[in-house]
Amino acid sequence: MTLRLVPLPAPLPDLDALPPGAVRRVVADAPHAFPCRRCLRDAEPGEALVLLPYDPFLGTSPYRQPGPVYVHEQACAPAPADLTLTAGSAAPDQLARRRLALRGFDAEHLMVAAEVTDGTAVTAAAQALLADPGIAYVHVHNAASIDFLTYFPEESECLLPSFTWIQALGAMSPTLLRMLGSTCQYIIVQA
Repeated sequence: MTLRLVPLPAPLPDLDALPPGAVRRVVADAPHAFPCRRCLRDAEPGEALVLLPYDPFLGTSPYRQPGPVYVHEQACAPAPADLTLTAGSAAPDQLARRRLALRGFDAEHLMVAAEVTDGTAVTAAAQALLADPGIAYVHVHNAASIDFLTYFPEESECLLPSFTWIQALGAMSPTLLRMLGSTCQYIIVQA
């Protein structure tokens, strides 16, 4: 089974039109701490990013979980080699270096399976979950901060989720923002 990664939608919405507190502009101050969900790589120290809320669900569910994501402030794109995963292929570095929690959801958007794996094994773990006919898609979260990273739908076409904006960021410390900003990585679909 081949999995195709689909980054978050770009370009960003008009950030200045969002409610106060819904968006934070930050500058990466450490390597591997600010994962951009649009280009699928960790920002280098000194790069400017935007932290904003994102909801990965494509339908109504009690498991809806809008969460913060980082994207580079300037437009960026993933490397073509990072957009396809097959059995035995290496996951993009941004996934491979993290411990991940995979959550399998059925067609009614209810969680029916879950597993924790090393990022180096995400391809095999997602393929195994999707082999179950009761699983429609898999969300991948950063297991350390329990935040959304990726989506593996069963079907071959991808419908990108819509953004749901929330005012939940408030006055958080930069350390907490960095930890929480490890959210939505990208979407993966079966090719």
